Order: sequence, then structure tokens, then C-alpha cells
Amino acid sequence: MKLGRRAHFIGHGRKRLWWLILAAVLAAMLWATAQVLGWPVWARAVLAGLAAAVALIVPELRAWFVQRETWAQWVDQRVRVSGGHGRLPRVQDVELKQLGVHPARVQVPFIERDQQDKLDERIGPGRAALVVGHSMSGKTRLAAEVIKRKLPDALLLFAESGKALRELFDKELDPAGMVVWLDDLEEFLGVDGLTVGLLNRLSAGKAIVVATIQVGQREMYRPRDQLRPPPGWDVLQHFNEISLQRRLTNPELDRVRAMVTDPGVLAAMDHYGLAEYLGAGPDALDTFEKGEVTNPVGHALVRAAIDWRRVGFTRPISQQILTTALPTYLTDRSDVPRTNQAIDDGLMWATAKINETVALLGQVFTDSNGPVFEAFDYLIDQPTCASTPIPDSIWALALKQADPDELFVISLAAFRQDKQPTAKTALLQAIDKDDSGVMLRGVIDLSRLMQKTIDLGRAKTAYHQAIESGNAEGASTAAFDLERLLEGQGNLEEAKDFYLQAIESSDADLAPIAAANYWRLRQNHLEKTKAFYHQTIAESGGDAKLARRAAIKRWRRQQEQGNLEEVKDFYLQAIESGDADLAPRAAVNLGHLLQKQGDLARAKAAYQRAIESNHTEAAPRAAVNLGHLLQKQGDLAGAKAAYQRAIESGHTEWVPIAAAYLERQPRSTLPPVV
Repeated sequence: MKLGRRAHFIGHGRKRLWWLILAAVLAAMLWATAQVLGWPVWARAVLAGLAAAVALIVPELRAWFVQRETWAQWVDQRVRVSGGHGRLPRVQDVELKQLGVHPARVQVPFIERDQQDKLDERIGPGRAALVVGHSMSGKTRLAAEVIKRKLPDALLLFAESGKALRELFDKELDPAGMVVWLDDLEEFLGVDGLTVGLLNRLSAGKAIVVATIQVGQREMYRPRDQLRPPPGWDVLQHFNEISLQRRLTNPELDRVRAMVTDPGVLAAMDHYGLAEYLGAGPDALDTFEKGEVTNPVGHALVRAAIDWRRVGFTRPISQQILTTALPTYLTDRSDVPRTNQAIDDGLMWATAKINETVALLGQVFTDSNGPVFEAFDYLIDQPTCASTPIPDSIWALALKQADPDELFVISLAAFRQDKQPTAKTALLQAIDKDDSGVMLRGVIDLSRLMQKTIDLGRAKTAYHQAIESGNAEGASTAAFDLERLLEGQGNLEEAKDFYLQAIESSDADLAPIAAANYWRLRQNHLEKTKAFYHQTIAESGGDAKLARRAAIKRWRRQQEQGNLEEVKDFYLQAIESGDADLAPRAAVNLGHLLQKQGDLARAKAAYQRAIESNHTEAAPRAAVNLGHLLQKQGDLAGAKAAYQRAIESGHTEWVPIAAAYLERQPRSTLPPVV
């Protein structure tokens, strides 16, 4: 492989070092020249001083070279494909196998795919493209061919993991024009890996993000029912996706037949599919199924590795965990030996190459502790494997081995397979990890799960715990979830309050949704109130007096029940009706209700509207209430004017009350007028 360019970390002082080197060399050359040419003493003295400065620069140069070597090692440890000495390779210098393309049993030219032009359009600086398809559908090969043709000179970053990816860019690795390669995207997702924030940073930095993911893995992150998906679904939504079918389309088949003449390949293509045949997928499946008889220990070890992935793990499985899981898959095989030698023989069978291409278990060498293992993804994707129930003991083993982030993926996998007790246990374990960010997500997820299992009281408690955590993002998310729970219970007033809380959080994702839901509830309520108001009038037979009595009865009943929002809406409908008697009464009562709720500006406006109606009873009451409100606010002139207005009405009940207030002898209560 040719050497690529060294990874550029912004702000690491490289340019300054080159100036120091240049200055040191120039000073040394000038001093030597001065000695030979016999320059004046002062000139030689100055140059001698500059040359002496070289002695100060040399240690810094030495330190810089040591630092550069340290950086190079640090970078090389965090990438799967390196150009050596901290360099990233160019796209054209990376082999297909290094990018994750399965080895082929027979070499055939790349066949153009129907979706190729669409993918080409989605790949570019500041963009994130994702190819979705089944195992061995040609996802990685297609993406690799496109970047090799379109971006041969670009640097390529294939990070070792999501954590390594974040560490590289947290150290200010310059992403401009770089291809960030994320084959099997699920391996990079997580709070310590690729998040929406990091993806946005890469896009803003003009990185070229190209990823692949299997259909089944993508579906693991899709929201379902009331359970919150694990971190990752929001990231997936920021990618521009294209999908590949499991089998080639008719135009693609025609292109294959035009370029491939081997009758054996063509026959296998028609039977299995080209990519599956070339990658030995059907042969691997056949070997695996026959292994139950030919090598039961090896077959059991492969099943354990398959289920390891199915419960939600993306990291490889160790031999120790495989050995622990082995008895679960040999429960009915007392005749099968389980000695160390039998396990070694089983691993040798499972890791053997099939048609010199793939193995049932791939080996990953990470350190001196020996290899870890990965099940061939084609097997995981097969219906016969995907539909087999995962044993309870494997779920229990997974819960013991998982870290907090993995527990959320496990909880979702369990929930999707109707293992709600396991899902709940996984979330409770995450909470017990005592990490504030993890615990908050666990509380939110657990409350959703509690809601699903009709434990509404515990759900509300969990939501409130999250809201009171002090974490702004998590609190607004929890508030929004609680709103939906309350709305589902019919507790619309409390739901509205929490929608307002989410709106006030200014959360970029939640606030607009909360606002829409708040106004939806508000509009629905107004429509119901309006319908009742018109129904009240209709039922009175057009008799205004009967209509007013029905409305008053409605107000009182709703107020007694505490349905204050409904009362306010009904007041507004009455005011908007323009009824000469009902509208002023509604206005003064609306003002009184708003004043009790602390909405003083709107209360004053409602009182003023009632006063201006000159209604014989409602106007003087509104004037007294307005005067009392203004007096409490310290607006004595305004209060005096309002009281005077009530006195001028001549109303036998309200004149003495207004006069008493005016004389600074307020009464404790104000009798309601309806």
C-alpha cells in the first residue's frame, strides 16, 4: 500500500515548528558565512547569538519529533486501515477486503447496480449516505466501488470503533474532504460513539460519510409502541438512505449475463443469487445445518455466537462466554462430550474456511489474550436462525455481560421478542449503574415500559424523577413523554401544562412537537366547547333566558369540578357570541378566574370589556374587581377611577362596596355576579 497523508489535527502547531527549523538552519548558515568572509565584529556577534539560540531550539525540535511519533501511534491504534506512522490511506490504495467486502469464491467483474447513480448523488462533502440491505446483498461492494471511482485521492478513515471515532474527532482531526467509512454502522452508534452531534460536526466540517447497515440491524432501532428506541435511531434519520433488494433486479441480471460466461456461476446465480453464491453464503448455511450431526459442539458454539448478536451485542464474543453458553445448546445431547479438547475441535471446525472464502465463525485478534469470535452475518440473517427463540439462559448471560449502552439495545431486542420482564430487568440494571446520563435514559425508557404494562402510577413517578434530574435534554424528553401518557389517560389539563414545559425548554426537536400537540389539544377543546355552547342554545328553543340559565349552570358545574380551562373556553365562546346579557357576565367571570390564576394582564382586559358593555350588573362588578386589582398593584389613580365608575352606575349592591374600597375599607370577599 502506498503511504497516504498524515492525519491533520487542527491547532497542533505544525507550521510554527517548520518556521523554527527554518530559522535555526538559516542562523547557522549565516554565522558560518560571517566567519569565512570576516564580517564586522558586531555582525558576527549578532549571528553568534542567533546560532546560540539553535541550542534552545534543538530540545523543542526533539520534543516535537517525540510528540509526533506518539501521535502517530495513537492514531494507528484507533483505525482499522492505516497508512502507517499516523497516516491515513487514500481511497484508491485501500483493498476491497479492508473495507469489509466479503471474499469471493470466483472473481467476477463488478456489476453496475440500479441504485448506483442514486448513491453517487448522495456521496459528497458535508453529506452522509447509508446503504441498507440484507447480508450479502452487495451493500459494501457497491459503496466501495462508488468511492473508489468518485474519490480516489481522498483520505479514508475507518475507525476501530465508535469510541475511537469520537476520540479522533474530539482531538480535532480535520474532517474536510475525508471519507469516513462506517461499514456495519450499528458498531459505531452509541453515546460514546457516533451521535447526532458528532454527525453534524462531520457534515459541517465537509466530511464525506459513507455507511452500510443490514435491514435487520436497522429495524432494531426503529421506534415501536411506547418503548423508546436506543440511541441511534435519531442518527439513522440524518443519513440519506438507499436500499438494495436481496436478489438482483432483471436489468442487473441482464448486465451479469452480458459480462459473465461461466455456466456454473450463472446457474448458481439463478438459484441462490450472485452475491450470496460468490460469498459462499449458501455453502456456509449448509455446513452449519449439517454441523448439528457432524460436529455438535461446533454447531452449538456457532448458535451461541448467532444469539449473542440477536440479543443486541455488536462486539465479538469471547471463547470464555462461548464456553459458558455451550451447555444451553446441548441440553438434549448428553452423548456429546464437553471437554476442553471437544471445544477446541468445535472452534477449529467453526473457524475453518468454506470454499476458501468465509467461516461460520470469524476470528478477531485484538490483544495477547487470544481471538474473539463473530458469527457469519449471513447466518444471522437467515429465517431459520432469526425465528428460533433465544433461550432464557442466554438472555440472563447477556444481562451479566452488558455495559450500560448495551443494556438499552438488549432491552429493545427483548421487548420486540415479547420478553417484557427481560426488557424491564435490562433497564433497571442500566439505572443501577449510577451514571447520571444512563440513569436518566433508563428512567425514561422504563417509564415507557411501565406504561406498556399498564403500571401508570409507577410510570408517572419515573417520568417525574427524570424531569427533576436537572438534565435539560433528558428533562424535556421526559416531560414530553409524560404529556402523552397524561393525554392518553384523559388528564388533558396536566398534559397541557407539560406540553408548555417542553415548549419552554426550547429543545430543537421536542419544542415544535409539543407546541403542535398543545394547540391540537387546545383546538379540539375549543371545538367541543363551541359545540356545547350552540347545543345549549338549540336545546333552549331559542329562549335567551333559558340559554343563559343553562350556560350559568354549566359554568358552575365545571368550576366545581376544577375544569378551569374548560370554563375559560366556555366564557370565551359566550363573549364571542355577542349576547347582550351573557357576554358581559362571561367577561367579568373570566376576569375573576384569570385574576385567581395570576394572569393579571388578561384579567384587566376582561374586566375592561365588561365595564365597556355598560351591563347593569356585570359592569359595576367588573369595575369593583378592576379597582381592587389595581389597588393591590399600587395603581391608586387607576383604582380610584374604577371605583368611581362603579359608584356612578347607581347599582344598589355594588355602590357601597365600591365606596368602601375607595375609603380604604376593603371587604374580604367579593360576591360573584352571574
